[in-house]
Amino acid sequence: MFWRPNEGRTARIRASYEWMDAFIPELNVQTILFDYDDVEEEKEVQVRKLCLVMRAYLQGEGHIEKRRQLFRRGEVATLRIQVDGHEWRLGRSTSSSPG
Repeated sequence: MFWRPNEGRTARIRASYEWMDAFIPELNVQTILFDYDDVEEEKEVQVRKLCLVMRAYLQGEGHIEKRRQLFRRGEVATLRIQVDGHEWRLGRSTSSSPG
């Protein structure tokens, strides 16, 4: 799903029965959550959390940190964003989300 309320900001959320991810193409950052349980209410909670994080980014919230890559040219971005009192970090190859 793509949503562009502010031109230049894009968010994509995908979900299957066992995993869900959120991706921001212009920053090349993402986060992935896995849920192997059969409790659908818990899965709904996880998808809702991802949606809140992406909505916050689309509304202009969050802090983008850029650092130089070690062996390549260019920079790598990390998005740090606070949602419901918890900090999420979305990166290119790593991410962290509250439990």
